[in-house]
Amino acid sequence: MNHNPFKLLYVYKERVPVNLQQLVLDSIPASEFVVSRMTYTMPDEEKCEKMRWADGVLFAPGRYLPEIVFCSATDA
Repeated sequence: MNHNPFKLLYVYKERVPVNLQQLVLDSIPASEFVVSRMTYTMPDEEKCEKMRWADGVLFAPGRYLPEIVFCSATDA
């Protein structure tokens, strides 16, 4: 069976403690998801690249992203 893992983008604030970030990541089944990370302070160009890559996005905790970044999502 050909199973392509879901590409999940985990977006978080830099002030979130590493152990909490890891708790979130540990709850995501590695056999079902490929996870990439993104912070809110990354340059918009990098954010756009990551949004294009992702099948879905987990915002934890939520903040503002420019419309150009959301428009980069593959199904925007």
